[in-house]
Amino acid sequence: MSHASRQATLPSVSWRPASSGWRSWSRIGFLLTGVLLLAVVAHGLDWGQIGAELGKIGFAIIWVLALRAVSVSYMARAWFWALDRKRSSASFRQVLVAYWYAYAINELTPVRSLGDLLAGWQLKRAGQVESDDLACSLVVQNFLAAAVAALFALAGPLACLAMGNTSDLTLWMLAAALVLFVPLTLVVLLIRFRWAGGLARRLVSISWLRIKNQAAAIEWVDRVSQSLFEFFRPGQRRFHKAILCWLAARALQVCEVWVLLFFLLADQSGSTLLIYALVLQSASLLITGFLAFIPGQIGLAESGASLVAGLLGLHPLTGFTLELSRRVCRLICTGLGLVCGYRLGRES
Repeated sequence: MSHASRQATLPSVSWRPASSGWRSWSRIGFLLTGVLLLAVVAHGLDWGQIGAELGKIGFAIIWVLALRAVSVSYMARAWFWALDRKRSSASFRQVLVAYWYAYAINELTPVRSLGDLLAGWQLKRAGQVESDDLACSLVVQNFLAAAVAALFALAGPLACLAMGNTSDLTLWMLAAALVLFVPLTLVVLLIRFRWAGGLARRLVSISWLRIKNQAAAIEWVDRVSQSLFEFFRPGQRRFHKAILCWLAARALQVCEVWVLLFFLLADQSGSTLLIYALVLQSASLLITGFLAFIPGQIGLAESGASLVAGLLGLHPLTGFTLELSRRVCRLICTGLGLVCGYRLGRES
């Protein structure tokens, strides 16, 4: 089927616009809750000491920023491999620009998926991807992101157990990380046994969606379902490349923490710092996974790092300074992503 005919058979969907006022107010409420929590945590800390801790990091923040930039680039490369190269005309540079925009929007909004949708829509509007291939790639990208995040969330408590640490912190983090695998297992079953297509076809019949052409909608759902099945079938090289990119991206984020700890805890050995980095990164991923409805996890990331650092026998100030430094890098990358979004809009 040609590109033009595929576009012609896309389902036309309309729905009654529900009032989003309560959603906007809830997001503002969550954001204010995070800001309040950050203020409470910061109030109990000595800002003179925080300044001294930041002084230890100094220009090393540039290395952390570089690691974050490379990490985002690997995430973009994973999305590039999730797209079917036989059907997508988007180059890696175009996907990279789009993903930087997605990263920025995800940092500013809850749930961390709106940016992917907006960036994908820009690529589709420019005629660089087909609708069903885009839908498949977004499902793949979000699934792989969640799966690798769950693996790295599990790495911290497993490292502690390997060192003989069976504290309450270790056990609670282990239990929380295992919970993350429950929805992932469900998604694997839905795709592997092709239940996802049947479920989606049932959703098409929901009256308030007002599907104008149900036959076209079902055909589109079947194409997406088939694309997902093909992507995840054993031996698929695109799957291997995409998941390796996500593993590299998460490993670089652990390196971020290790570099910061290297300057904050200069008296500790490299192996000890690696254990601390794995645990603190695990805590960060768990906070993101369970509290994604708070935009940027503002306040939660800093307070969580302070709590975990204290439970590890470190000064809570170390955890707070670490997350504060990482947030600065994320804000810079968010600014770069918004610039990419402006450029993407101009091009499309």
